[in-house]
Amino acid sequence: MLIQTEQGLNEWRLRRHQLRRWFWIYLAIAATSAVLFILSFQSRDPYIFAILLAIPLISLRQAWRMDRQIVECDKHIRAPIITEIKEKP
Repeated sequence: MLIQTEQGLNEWRLRRHQLRRWFWIYLAIAATSAVLFILSFQSRDPYIFAILLAIPLISLRQAWRMDRQIVECDKHIRAPIITEIKEKP
């Protein structure tokens, strides 16, 4: 079981906030590049097609990774908090 102090809890909250921000940035990049990909069907250049397909896929992968890290932060945040540390005799 995870046990931590109040200071450690604040660090996990800050990390979760940063991860959520990056999660939404990656989703915005994925949505924008997916729209560009759909609009580029008129182009017959395979390189542009491949690049415009790779960008949303990579962005979705990064968003998924951020989501998994957010879940891990939530596990740490929900862990019991130590208010005072006792030494063993």
